[in-house]
Amino acid sequence: MHVLLIQADPAEARRTMDRLRRAEGGPFTLVHAADMDQALGALSASGFDAALLDLDLPGTSGVGAVERVMARAPGLPLVVLTGDAGAGREALRRGALELLKKAEARPEDLARALRYARERRESATRLLGSQADYRAIFDAMNEAILVHDADSLEIVDANRAACELFGRGLDELRGARIEDMASGEPGGPREPIGELMRRAAAGDPVELEWGARARAGETFWLEVSLKTATIRGRTRLLAVMRDVTARRSLEAQLVQAQRLEAVGRLAGGLAHDFNNLLQVVLGQGEILIGGLAPGDPLRAGVERMMEAADRAAGLTRQLLAFSRKQILEPRALNLNTVVRDMEGMLRRLIGEGISMELRLDPDLGCTLADPAQIEQVIMNLAVNARDAMPDGGTLVIETANVNLDEDYANRHAQVKAGPYVRLAVGDTGSGMDEETLERIFEPFFTTKGRGKGTGLGLATVYGIVKQSGGFIWAYSEPGRGSSFKIYLPRTFGAEEEPRRPAIGDRPLGSGETVLLVEDEDSVRATVRQGLEACGYSVLEARSPGEALLMAERHPGALDLVLTDVVMPMMGGRELVERLRRVRPDIAVLFMSGYTDNIIAHHGVLERGVAFLQKPFTRNVLARKVREALLAARQPTG
Repeated sequence: MHVLLIQADPAEARRTMDRLRRAEGGPFTLVHAADMDQALGALSASGFDAALLDLDLPGTSGVGAVERVMARAPGLPLVVLTGDAGAGREALRRGALELLKKAEARPEDLARALRYARERRESATRLLGSQADYRAIFDAMNEAILVHDADSLEIVDANRAACELFGRGLDELRGARIEDMASGEPGGPREPIGELMRRAAAGDPVELEWGARARAGETFWLEVSLKTATIRGRTRLLAVMRDVTARRSLEAQLVQAQRLEAVGRLAGGLAHDFNNLLQVVLGQGEILIGGLAPGDPLRAGVERMMEAADRAAGLTRQLLAFSRKQILEPRALNLNTVVRDMEGMLRRLIGEGISMELRLDPDLGCTLADPAQIEQVIMNLAVNARDAMPDGGTLVIETANVNLDEDYANRHAQVKAGPYVRLAVGDTGSGMDEETLERIFEPFFTTKGRGKGTGLGLATVYGIVKQSGGFIWAYSEPGRGSSFKIYLPRTFGAEEEPRRPAIGDRPLGSGETVLLVEDEDSVRATVRQGLEACGYSVLEARSPGEALLMAERHPGALDLVLTDVVMPMMGGRELVERLRRVRPDIAVLFMSGYTDNIIAHHGVLERGVAFLQKPFTRNVLARKVREALLAARQPTG
């Protein structure tokens, strides 16, 4: 590579030449010019592949030296050496291709810069050798590019992608300024884009994300790279832009999902602790009710206490639904069947002032879901729609088979392509603004007046849908109603008939022995009282370790273990595995405020697992214990 070194100081010139001779990637043949006159003479007499210019050349300014070299040898790749960053940036603006700090330039840095400068110049010469080639390449690029005058910042050129992006022709874009096409939406750079462009025009490249508006009014987000370039001998400011609207939308969806996930974990933990407290309240309340005569004046107060505890249990069930910690009993079901079975109840629920339209796909496929939970989803959405239409309107419930492709999945976070069944619930009510839409699935968030809602209705819907393997999107505008679209994975099996309990409401025991394992003293005492009242003999253990000792030492039969799932040191599942080593025939019934996937996978119980959800009444306790005992007595295989 034939290089002209323009450097006044002889010692520095010897060091530079020595570095280049030792650099890999050569060989480099060097001609040294100690001043500008020698340099210009050398450029006239011999052809060089590149020039290396020290900006500290006596008798000329750094910028002036660059301009004289470029004028004598147009197109020659020029690398500048300087200790002044400002002078270096100005040299780049005037046509130099590479900048190196003189004191820090290593042999490999010098070699790389010279090779890169030559490659860039050769590439530029090949690509932009003719105006026709330049335009063809320019318009063929996928990125939108605007070319600005570096001083006025007015647009002087644009490629086809930029014209299409902004919905304007090239003649219309020329002379315009990019800030005139800003959307003004929050979330962009703190500094005005005009200030950022001026900084970039001064030689300091800028990267930013910017909200823009097309001529037709639609808004979008762009990733913009601002940098200078010399085009046909003139310094221009390039704005290279890529549409990132879809990416930002996905990021916003993920942020919301992560926020809801964090709130869900908190809600699940609270519900677990609260359910233990409610178990004591409900259990002791039943004992009090059982000891009071029908006309006793204390009975009404105890009944109100029980009603309040029952409502509180309903709130914890909604929290568990939102946090996806509830136990599901899924089966293959047709959403049309669920909607038709609820039609009468829904019409009474929304009132006479609101009409209801059902648009059900007769060929709708099935989905694997818990019917009771789907009913809860439909009812909550119907109530939400009713409250949005105080002056009347229309509630529309639709079902359909849909196939979501990869393009849809790429635009929606956490969505997998494939076949789904869609349930859509829409209304003609007051609608919601964008700020409200972002928060509607958060627990305890409500736009209703004080005392008119818990703020858990839509949070419950969200949790049930997610736990069922689906997803939900809300669409709304103020004054134009709302629409909720739920997508549940389609299953191609036949619809299953509902399972009905095989035994009565309050079966009694026959003296069977139950090993009760519960670390909360008050809960354990309450459950023991319930079991004894149902005719069972009870052995109490306050920890899994104590339960294992009892199982080994108890001389008689142990018919069933009723154990909490979440306990310190050892969980209920591990306890059962160890118990069955010494009591292989023992029946098992788990109980908990929530399972945390210990005995269930995503809320679906493992096959053969019996579970009792806290808080429970004495009737439910009796039925579940009897079912577990009967199941254990059934022959296997």
